[in-house]
Amino acid sequence: MEDQWTFTQADCYVQNMASWLVVNKQGEKYLIQVSWPLEWESNEDQPIVNKANAIYIVDGNAMMLSVTDIVRRRRMRKPQETSTIIIGISYPLTRSVYSPRRSHDLTPPCEKYDSPKTPDGKSNPQEYGGADAFLNFITNTVHRFVFSSIFPRVSVCQTALFGHSFGALFALHALYTAPTSFNAYLAASPSIWWNDGFLLQEEEQFYSMPESNHQPRVWMAYGSLEQSPIRQRNQSLEEYEKRLAIAKERLMGDNCDQMFVRLLQSGRVRSVVRRKYEDEDHGSVIAGALSGAIFYFLDQGDEE
Repeated sequence: MEDQWTFTQADCYVQNMASWLVVNKQGEKYLIQVSWPLEWESNEDQPIVNKANAIYIVDGNAMMLSVTDIVRRRRMRKPQETSTIIIGISYPLTRSVYSPRRSHDLTPPCEKYDSPKTPDGKSNPQEYGGADAFLNFITNTVHRFVFSSIFPRVSVCQTALFGHSFGALFALHALYTAPTSFNAYLAASPSIWWNDGFLLQEEEQFYSMPESNHQPRVWMAYGSLEQSPIRQRNQSLEEYEKRLAIAKERLMGDNCDQMFVRLLQSGRVRSVVRRKYEDEDHGSVIAGALSGAIFYFLDQGDEE
């Protein structure tokens, strides 16, 4: 006789993870997602004096769960390592993992703007220039809320900012214009090409800044197929050639390689690492890049 099983729908949730809707007077809304160590029974279950690293993730809607999983799996192997709190800066979305608002929030302010192109080569104007305000929102408003209201007894050790694509452009913009904001900047497939390489101007100005005792760490990565894409199944030759032309124009690999060398020679960063993920494109590289970036940050941070 077969066992009789009863199925009852249960609430779907991720343990030790919570979200807060943030709204300002202008009606702008963000969703702040936070996850903390599983050994803390709640966000209030913290020792009086506790230390933790903090990883900030932009495009949190797309990556928060993955980052939380990576950190928790690592914790199983390294239980004595400093705890890590993850803060995802997200949008109140329901049917998408990306918000059109990211184009504004993640791109630097600039006087002249050349809009990016769509995969078919057409101009694709987007809102831009909100990176400074967004960075201030993260480093002041969000950070203050997390470590005064949620984790008031936690002493923050090392902080990192991770971003992919426009998010990585944002991370490098923060590095070059406000280098003391974080201890580590983790940039996967950075859109260095954006606006005719506007970021390169900020990089040059960074090297001209007065020297500081604060030397951040930098991790960069890209997929080998980003600059040299292969023709996809069922993709017409015309579609492939347009995609190839954009890839050659954006020069993801060359831009990252050259920036890596300049940072390495600058003496302005504590360390810099560049990873090339073979057989990965702009979308697929995210999985490996998340693990690589987080392990780099936590390995280096635990040695300090």
